[in-house]
Amino acid sequence: IGRGGTSHVTFQIPSLAELELWASWLERNGVATSSESHADGRSVLMFEDPDGLRLELAIGAQASAIPGESEPATSGAPQRLATPHLGPIKQVAVIVSDLERSKAF
Repeated sequence: IGRGGTSHVTFQIPSLAELELWASWLERNGVATSSESHADGRSVLMFEDPDGLRLELAIGAQASAIPGESEPATSGAPQRLATPHLGPIKQVAVIVSDLERSKAF
């Protein structure tokens, strides 16, 4: 991670149940994770892909159901998924050397 590179990518997850399903799936597949709660109440699960890119799964206040779901996952882990799905990309953070120049660009 350095100038001009991506710091991390955040994916939006629709519910705490879905986030817990992800945490369980990642653990079963040998992926180390950490979690944190933000002051605004968002829960975030963090891990790295095989290339070392930091990925985050965050419960979005305005999150919607995954396309194709019969109902949102709001109570208990959804039984329909053997492997959880990613929601939309919520944020990509990029490291820059000159913020003002990058904003102007």
